[in-house]
Amino acid sequence: MTPTTPGEAGLRPVPGNPVANWIQALRPRFYIATVVPVATGLLLAAHDGHFDATLAVITLLGALAMHAGTNLANDYYDWVQYTGDLPYHGGSGVIQEGKIPPEAVKRAALLTFAAAFAAGLYLSTVAGLPVLMFTLLGLLGAYFYSAPPVRFGYRGLAEVVCGLSMGPVIVLGTYYTQAGRLSAEALAASLPLASFVAFILFGESIPDIDEDRQTGKWTVAARLGQRRAIQVYVLWIVLTGLAVAALAAAGLLPPLLLAELVVMALVLRAVRPLLAGTGPGAGAAAGAGGAAPAPGGDAAERGRARLSRLGKMALALYLSTGLLLIIGLALRG
Repeated sequence: MTPTTPGEAGLRPVPGNPVANWIQALRPRFYIATVVPVATGLLLAAHDGHFDATLAVITLLGALAMHAGTNLANDYYDWVQYTGDLPYHGGSGVIQEGKIPPEAVKRAALLTFAAAFAAGLYLSTVAGLPVLMFTLLGLLGAYFYSAPPVRFGYRGLAEVVCGLSMGPVIVLGTYYTQAGRLSAEALAASLPLASFVAFILFGESIPDIDEDRQTGKWTVAARLGQRRAIQVYVLWIVLTGLAVAALAAAGLLPPLLLAELVVMALVLRAVRPLLAGTGPGAGAAAGAGGAAPAPGGDAAERGRARLSRLGKMALALYLSTGLLLIIGLALRG
């Protein structure tokens, strides 16, 4: 999208297709991060002899509503918070582009959260009170990800909250809804998903270090600085790979998931020039703290474009992990 400054938000209405505008706001292309953990929980429960199609559909719809609410609330509260002069690159951009009024985005967020709560409340009447507890945990993380007074995303806790919410909370909640109990295997299956969905946020935050610092959004990357953030990016992949190998060796993950180690190796190879300080964008890091210099001109935009590949590679790791996990679970006898 074309970056805009916060002062332009909502001041220049943009004519267009309202349906297309709301699709842009809802960002459905990211819903795979909800579909995968729900499918994982369902496959594990079905393997253990528990599957109810109606409960499965309601679980998926409730989880998708929560994801939609998270996206909308993040758009609204980021718009409220952003007061800097740097171009804004985050979120869907519908507020900054004048396509949807801020208050309409806020109302839509509350409606989708209400739908998610209603789904969880109904499921709890069928499957038990713990389902409602999982729902409330998810809602608290989703709303306060960017909403005051907590603002997890502004305190360096975005990755933790997102990983827990879209890993163990969804997988275990889905499994419990079907089976009426928890499962060590479900917890194990949720861990690589939790790691890599959080990794997407981390990778996408690296190009935004300057903007985030200016607006007081102290993400993990903003605290580390560019150079150290890239080092952590590499370490994250290595540690997740070791965990996947250990869990597969223990029989808690499908052996097929070991193929993900090949994808991890390819990503590490692509990141190596940045880590070594010789690749594109590496020169933006300066000093022991690794802080990037103030952006300006085409060079800064080229550097941002190169660093944006980190988020795309993180997404590729999540997608390949989710695909291998689902196939591996589906092929079990």
